[in-house]
Amino acid sequence: MGADVKSLMCRSGENLLSHYRLVTLLFVSAIAYSAHACVPRGGPGGSDPQHFYGNFQTAVASVPDKQYQVYWLGREFRAGSLTFRGPEIPDFGAAANRDSMYVSYGARLSRGGVGLELSLLSPVGWESARGSYGSTPPGATSRQIMVAGSPATIIVIPAGTRPVNELRLIVHFRTTTVLVIATAGGAATPGGPDVNPLIDEETFLSVMQQLRPYPQ
Repeated sequence: MGADVKSLMCRSGENLLSHYRLVTLLFVSAIAYSAHACVPRGGPGGSDPQHFYGNFQTAVASVPDKQYQVYWLGREFRAGSLTFRGPEIPDFGAAANRDSMYVSYGARLSRGGVGLELSLLSPVGWESARGSYGSTPPGATSRQIMVAGSPATIIVIPAGTRPVNELRLIVHFRTTTVLVIATAGGAATPGGPDVNPLIDEETFLSVMQQLRPYPQ
């Protein structure tokens, strides 16, 4: 098996594991979910981004008793040389309920794509999630910061030879906790930068300052 194939399999496995953890936590009482959160079907790998944005709009409107404010990053944002578009929700899965909503943004690469995961959580939703996502894993580092005028925690998680395999941000707004996860996609060339520019902490936090209530 060639090195390129092995590398692709490793990246896919890491992305699947990250996505599985998040979905199991937030929607454990619901259904099995798509394994392509890091490559949203309406973004890098899809053909109809407007359709998946429509799913997001429907989700916002169809949970009238939701206990949280919806936050977003607009229809698109730049990170490095890439344009990330969204927010998107797939056609199947319990992506929104009264205590949580799961959305993603994605950017195209020459092969596949990279993405960003956002979970919007009510106080009840955050209490369910904080045990798994609010603590700092072994080997990781964390610090308190301010994001969009609100207190936040950034957690930097390494893996193997990667000093940063995942960036996790927890922002506490007045009625909503926003959990944001960016995962490494691997280097396009040996020794080169990661294909996901959001794995760079400075770039990641610059984008996160754009978090705002929907539809602003």
